[in-house]
Amino acid sequence: MTSQTPPAAPNSRPKRRPNRALGWTVAGLALLGALAGATAYTGARTQDTTEQAIQGMVTALDASGVASVENSKYQRGFTNSTQTMTVVLGDGEDGEKPMRLLVTNRIQHGPLPGFRSVGQALIDTDVRFEDAALQARMTKALGGKQPTIRTVVGLGGTSTTDLNIPAGTLTEAGDTVNWQPLTAQASMSGLTSRVNLNWPGLTVAGELAATVGQVAVNSDITRRSKDDLLGVGKTNATVDSLTISGGEAPVNVRQMRLGSEGRLNGAAHYDGTLTYDIGQIEGAGQTFKDVQLHLAARHLAIAPLQRLGKLVNDLQAAQRGSTGSLPDLTAAQEQQIQTDLLALLKEDPRLIIDRLSVGTGSGPVVLTGQANLTGLGQLSGEELAALEQVPMLALSRVDAQAQVQASEAALSGLVEAFGEESPFSDPAAIEQLIEAGFVTRSGNKLTANLRFKDGASTLNGQSLGDF
Repeated sequence: MTSQTPPAAPNSRPKRRPNRALGWTVAGLALLGALAGATAYTGARTQDTTEQAIQGMVTALDASGVASVENSKYQRGFTNSTQTMTVVLGDGEDGEKPMRLLVTNRIQHGPLPGFRSVGQALIDTDVRFEDAALQARMTKALGGKQPTIRTVVGLGGTSTTDLNIPAGTLTEAGDTVNWQPLTAQASMSGLTSRVNLNWPGLTVAGELAATVGQVAVNSDITRRSKDDLLGVGKTNATVDSLTISGGEAPVNVRQMRLGSEGRLNGAAHYDGTLTYDIGQIEGAGQTFKDVQLHLAARHLAIAPLQRLGKLVNDLQAAQRGSTGSLPDLTAAQEQQIQTDLLALLKEDPRLIIDRLSVGTGSGPVVLTGQANLTGLGQLSGEELAALEQVPMLALSRVDAQAQVQASEAALSGLVEAFGEESPFSDPAAIEQLIEAGFVTRSGNKLTANLRFKDGASTLNGQSLGDF
């Protein structure tokens, strides 16, 4: 079936093409942060020579999946060296020409690099767009100032990188972006990395207006060895506000907090948590407060998890080195995935919803729960082989439970906010659920406990098969 596009009305506005130049400019600014982190990261990992440190930066960028490196060259001198490379953003799959950045690292060697510090090296990084016209627009947008990235590699291998991006204004195709100055510091000491970033935010004015408030990011991660892909420690990010207006559905989000934490659970297992907290969301005529999502994966076997992580990294590296598509798995890789996944499941991993809650004018609606596979460690070799061939057999070993708690008014209001009729608006319907044992009441709070075990589902102990 074919269709024809009707002619535009005389007064209609032509459809605007995506603002590619503006997008690449913002992407280039964002990449400065990645370069700063890569410099600090590799400066401490490769302590033998500065040349190894720079090569480590190239490797880190190639492994990021965000950018790739071309034409990396290193010229070493007695007191000064220069390393240049071309960093490519985009893969050209959408028909657009990839954007290229020219990166120059000017290295002054220790022990008194440039007589400005004490250490192995002082590295000043300069980043410019290969496209001269785009670079000229960026220079104008920054008021003639340039972003700075400076790294000090200490005598003991510790490195500290400071990134500063000046405030600026850029107007392209009717869209104007105003950003505040950004500062960040990344450091490496042994196997510990730390990052601190602060940014007052930006505003976008045009057909679609947006404002991003104060942004802060900090992390403190320690790896057990140079090959450790997991690490233990915490990362936290906060965004004071995000407002999108001018469109058909304005959105206002306040007090966003994101966090992650990894820690050891004994010598051979790992626990990871993710937290999302939003103070308030306004949009589509609705307002939700204190939205929280806290997830955890506990008792994960470290050895198979590391092997799977390395396999994923290898596949991504092969993808970047080929046509852009993931290569086919070899028979050995398929066998490794099956073996490692089974090794993970045998160690009794647990997936947990610590809290999923939405605040309403009548109080919060809270969901908690967890799921795990039981008894896999006691299966025979034949039983494990059968499980590999027919994964659905694992359903009989799933033990999942969830609990929902809320007041009648809060639960009813939340359901109706999404345009659904709520049985909790009918007192008679609630009493029927309570009398049937599917829901319990304590004061004005309703509670329901869902359980799936041995292939059967129950609600507050009552079989759902009889419901």
